[in-house]
Amino acid sequence: MADLGHGGFFQASFSSRGPTADNRIKPDISAPGYQIMAAKAKGPGNQYTEKNGTSMSSPFVAGVAALMRQANPALSAADIKDTMMSTARDWGSSGTDIDYGAGRLDGYHAIRAAAAAFGRTVSTPKHIYRAGTLSATVTEEWWDIDVTDNSYPIGITMIMQNWISAADPDFDMTLFDPGNNQVGSATGTERQETITHQPAQTGTYRLRVYRFDGAGDYSVDISAGTHVISISLDTDGAIPFGTMGVGETTTTGEAEREVVRIDADPAHLDIRTSLFSDGGNDWALGSTSGSDIVKWEFSPDNLEWTTFLAENTNYPLADELASSAQQAIYFRFTMPSASSSGQDHTTQVTVTATAP
Repeated sequence: MADLGHGGFFQASFSSRGPTADNRIKPDISAPGYQIMAAKAKGPGNQYTEKNGTSMSSPFVAGVAALMRQANPALSAADIKDTMMSTARDWGSSGTDIDYGAGRLDGYHAIRAAAAAFGRTVSTPKHIYRAGTLSATVTEEWWDIDVTDNSYPIGITMIMQNWISAADPDFDMTLFDPGNNQVGSATGTERQETITHQPAQTGTYRLRVYRFDGAGDYSVDISAGTHVISISLDTDGAIPFGTMGVGETTTTGEAEREVVRIDADPAHLDIRTSLFSDGGNDWALGSTSGSDIVKWEFSPDNLEWTTFLAENTNYPLADELASSAQQAIYFRFTMPSASSSGQDHTTQVTVTATAP
């Protein structure tokens, strides 16, 4: 797989493909192996060389494996392989396939899983998968790429799934920028074709996949700076707890449950809150109930609770939720120890989504 610095993520045309002679799915995983700069093995002085192939991609995998063992020495070789494959970024058709294996190596998440740690990785371009069929009656299909960050290159890998031999079938691609100017094309006769382009502007780029000859299925994997995140909240807009006494805390059974739904694209979720008020008293947020302090908490599972300690401060709620996933949020609070009120208490809770 090509690296980001040479036109975005895309599968190198010379990458080894499966299946094996005994019909096993290979490769196991894809890793950077195109135009990789490395220390030169021989020669006078300090020299570097740029190479392609498994001699470049294998060290990436080996290095991640070593860091996984360092994080968790109890891992077996099989554990490392399984974890590395299960945390890979799926490319191609869903699951393992003969072009990408389990997908693009994700060293950060493999090591995080090995160490049972928590955190967030560096930002990378988004991956989009599309698939279609071309024939004598359907000769072309168009796909939109909504580029919101033009610092990332666009990398496009198109694979003809029913390819038999050179030009059988023969599908080609053309990429157009938001002004409808052609900025890339691929017109070869092999099973895979690739376009790379550094966008000069944000906006909607259009990819045309068209038939030159033959018919069959194709898949397109796109790497680009596009973040299309959409979430919605299933709520009645209020969090009722009823009348509470001074210093009283809602019990776990009384916690109010709301639900966030990820409508489009994976997302991290954070949550923040504003000042508590009943219209007459403004109560500060804090970890201990006091005469002017409210203990206001949230939980993603009704088991582990986090206290809002500061207003308008983001707290992590969930990490890398998949598209169409749902995330529950539970709320509870403790009344001040020396102040009571018969009024409704109000605060604003905001859930924000960011791209992984």
